[in-house]
Amino acid sequence: MSAPQLDVRTAAVITLLKWPLAVGMMLASGATADPWVALTTTGWVVPTAMATTVACHVYLRVCYQYHARRAAAAAAAGGRPAAGMVVKGGKAE
Repeated sequence: MSAPQLDVRTAAVITLLKWPLAVGMMLASGATADPWVALTTTGWVVPTAMATTVACHVYLRVCYQYHARRAAAAAAAGGRPAAGMVVKGGKAE
């Protein structure tokens, strides 16, 4: 079973929707009273946050695939799964 994917268009829409919310939060919290400062600051914060989220998701996906292949190889070899491998029904998956 594969995890649902977030396509680029949806990620861009989410990023654009976060921008005015972040500006409003900066102004309401008193972080700045200048709307231009809030707009320009969120101009780099919001895309950086999205890039960080994407990087974390890629890292998690790659690690999961690595461990799944490792567990499958151990099961195919008739060996016991290593520590941290998911075991269901007596077989590593």
